[in-house]
Amino acid sequence: MRVETAICLASMLVCNLSNEKLGPADAREASEYLAQKLTTVQPRVAALVTPILDLQEISVRECGTPGTASRCTEGTKYDNELQRKKQMSQLLQKLIRENSVARDEALVVLMCFYLGESQEETDAVIQRGKEMIKYLNKYRHAIPSIPGRAYPASMLKDSDVKADDFAGAKKAIEKGAHSTTDAGGGPSR
Repeated sequence: MRVETAICLASMLVCNLSNEKLGPADAREASEYLAQKLTTVQPRVAALVTPILDLQEISVRECGTPGTASRCTEGTKYDNELQRKKQMSQLLQKLIRENSVARDEALVVLMCFYLGESQEETDAVIQRGKEMIKYLNKYRHAIPSIPGRAYPASMLKDSDVKADDFAGAKKAIEKGAHSTTDAGGGPSR
């Protein structure tokens, strides 16, 4: 079962990504799957990612889900979206400059979410080096659950994209690279 389908089923959302008939057994399977995959983010880490994810949630609600045509292409909606992206970038840069263990984990948690094409969070993880591998391993197959928030599943990266991003970051760290570009990578989307 795909992560996205499991999230939708377990959340009791009307969401059928494969157009298959889904029943009570599917909901049970989804709940069991999520119980194994959901990882509750510690409060000190959640406090660092929540301001960024809250802005992304507003963007998703007002402009549409990642990978779909934006509803914010002109006028006030467009201006508001540009302002949110600027705020997100500033918050991410502030997080990158912070020096704490919680910051390191927060950067990897952000890698689980679609935040745009820049990959700043991935580059920051790679720059931190080998100490980040434990967090990459922790969240590689996990679905981060942020206490007090119920972000839409559409904010999470597709499981294949996430797997590629995590594997690429780990490989880059092991090679001693300092960014996705140094590692011969680049955006995987």
